[in-house]
Amino acid sequence: QGYGKVSWAVRTFWEEYVGWFKLRSTTELYPDSADAALAELLDAAGVDAALAKAEEALTRGDAPLAIRLGEAIAASSLEDPRLRGLMARAHRYLLENGGDQSFWEHGWLVTELARWEGQAND
Repeated sequence: QGYGKVSWAVRTFWEEYVGWFKLRSTTELYPDSADAALAELLDAAGVDAALAKAEEALTRGDAPLAIRLGEAIAASSLEDPRLRGLMARAHRYLLENGGDQSFWEHGWLVTELARWEGQAND
């Protein structure tokens, strides 16, 4: 799996042959914006609560969830130094826990880690 991942290939085949409608949500049938929904939730909960949830996710080893929450926060408050630190730690976690095996995943994680660490040090 040095060049990719089996899970990526399976997902590609699934989405190519089964299609875009996954039968999970009515919103799949409409021009929906998951980003807009996350922004609404963030507005209701607040940045502090969202950052706390992202930190909890990272603490229990769920770096992808921490990053997803961090991306929602970044859409509205990129200047928060806590966010930059969280995103750097989450990308480092992925890199140190198997993200160094695939060429593409490793390259992406290294690039994102450098970006977030650079912002954290600004």
